[in-house]
Amino acid sequence: MKQRRFQNLITKIKVQKQLYIIYFIAMFIPFASIGGYLVFNTRSLLFEHYEEQAYSDNLRVKSLLLDLTLNIYNKSNSLSSDKELIRILSTEYNSADKPYNALNDYKGIQTILTQDASIQQISIYTWNTALGKAVIFIRLQMKSKKNIGSR
Repeated sequence: MKQRRFQNLITKIKVQKQLYIIYFIAMFIPFASIGGYLVFNTRSLLFEHYEEQAYSDNLRVKSLLLDLTLNIYNKSNSLSSDKELIRILSTEYNSADKPYNALNDYKGIQTILTQDASIQQISIYTWNTALGKAVIFIRLQMKSKKNIGSR
């Protein structure tokens, strides 16, 4: 019964309209299926590409940060084990000129600054009051010393 209704419906439509319907079905279904596949495939490829690009950028930034922090760590480690700098920091000076003479004779910090362009300034914190007004040395206050000791 349903098949007969369908046949009656198709036979009542003019031939030109039947051809338009067949042409529309023949063109729309392939275009829609191929177009949908191409859109989905392109989206997947772009997603994978940007995911890989983000991963490689992440590795590049990690590498740069590791190089920078390792460099700073090595420089600070060499300064903290420098015997001459330890002697300058631990010596109690009697006159005001002696610490400046000792700092002028010490070339370790200047050498590090000239060898490495990524380091602009080095500051050394000390309890030694004689070195407090020098450019690279920052004198700590006594109340800071109490706070550090209580931790």
